[in-house]
Parts: sequence; structure tokens; C-alpha cells
Amino acid sequence: MNIYFAPVAELGREFRAKLTARLLRRDTPARYAQVPWPKLPRVPVSIQVNREGEPSTDYLVTMTSDETLTMLALFTKYGPKTQWFDRAKIYQTVIAQAYEYSEPRMGITRWPTIQQGADSFLFNVIESDGGNQVSTVPALVDVAASVDAVPSVRKVVIVELMDDGQWRVAGYGDSDKDALATLDLQVTTTGTHFALGLDDFGSVFVPRLDVSVGDRVRPTRFRGWVYTVTESGALPEVEPVWWPVEGDNSPRLCGTARLQAVRYYRPLAHGPITVEMT
Repeated sequence: MNIYFAPVAELGREFRAKLTARLLRRDTPARYAQVPWPKLPRVPVSIQVNREGEPSTDYLVTMTSDETLTMLALFTKYGPKTQWFDRAKIYQTVIAQAYEYSEPRMGITRWPTIQQGADSFLFNVIESDGGNQVSTVPALVDVAASVDAVPSVRKVVIVELMDDGQWRVAGYGDSDKDALATLDLQVTTTGTHFALGLDDFGSVFVPRLDVSVGDRVRPTRFRGWVYTVTESGALPEVEPVWWPVEGDNSPRLCGTARLQAVRYYRPLAHGPITVEMT
């Protein structure tokens, strides 16, 4: 059982009366009463302060309520890097400020929301940008894409919702037709991640543009179809009347090149997804 000491005056009125009677029966003149630690939901909050990527040895981190400006947490080089807090009091958006005391002194401010699964904060103070660079760590994620149930090569973008409500691109790359592709990411330690699969949108029509086999062209007024070049050449001087997929969908002459209409698949999103910190 965990024990803490509380002044009798701070205890609840009913409990204080019972405790006082008990103490009087024992004729105990003690000013402090020994009572069990209250069973409240508590969450760990950990911090790490770096300067130019190296751990700081002289820092101060404060966490203040964004609504009331009440001090909620204080971390210094003299205390532990992990502290436990009552979730009811700290489960909210906070103003987190980290100060690094090496010369020249600098600081960084963030607005995270402390919650379960988002309770470890890395502050990386960078001199070149005034100290407000987003702190990231390397991560990996495996991706695959398919079109009409057929494995395909598609662009995959991983976006991150940071704990201060801002969005950033954590990484991107191409899927593989024959195996899972591994993407290298840079992520914050507390963000939420989503994967976007993107079809090839092609290049907008440009008069007399030279195109090669495999290139994709899209109309200046997009209506759901893009056009794959099946025979190299140059696009016409005037934008053609674009056509949908119909019949046997044979390639059509477009300038001196031949183009075939193909369906454009809208971006597909998955998430939240799990990434592997490295």
C-alpha cells in the first residue's frame, strides 16, 4: 500500500472528524495523519531536452494550462525526467516551454495535448532557426498498394497530426508490386499517423509538349480521366476534346502521339497507422 502524509486541516470534513475522534481516543497529539494514497487515475509524463540533437544537461521544462495558465508540471535537471500526474488535472492542452541554459540561452514553446499514448515529449533546441524546429526521430513503415485487387506501384505519403494540432509530412515513397516496401520516416514521438495512397495524376496538358510512352497527361479541366501515352510524339497545339473509356478503349491520335484513356483513382487514406520507431 502506498502511503502519503496530509495535514489534518486538508482532509475532508467528515473524514477529518472521524480521524480526529480516533486520534483523541488514542490520545495521539500528532499534527499529521497517515492515510492511504488516493486511488486516482494517473498518467506518466516524460521529457527529453536536446540541444542541436545532443542531450541537454542544464534545462527547465514547464507545462501550463492553456485555459487557466495554472502551472501543471515542472521538470529540471535536478529532478526525474518522468513524473506522474492526476489525469483529470492534466488531460488537456498545455503550454509546454523548454529552456536550455547553455550559452547562448534559448527556448522552445509547444502546445501539446497530454493524453494516454502521447505522454513523452522531445524538445530539440536548434540555434539556427531560433529554437523552434520540430523534433523528430527516425521510424519505418511497411506499405503496399493495389488497384482492382492487383498489386501496383503507387505513391504513398505518410502524414502526421502533431500533438499541437498541426499537420506535417513524415515521409513518402513508392509501393512495390512484388513485396512490401519499407518507407523511411521522420516522426515526432507523440503524433498520430495516416497513410495516403495516390494514383498518378499526370501532367496538365501543354500545347506541343513532347511526351514519351508511359507518361500521363490530364486535361486542364479534369473530369475523372487521365491519358497514358502509348506512342511517343508531341501533343497538339490546341487541347483536344477529351474522351472517356468506352468500347475497346483503343488509343487515339493526339497531335503526333497516341493516348489511351484510363480511370483516375482518388486518393485512399488509412489510419491511424502504427509506425516503428528506430
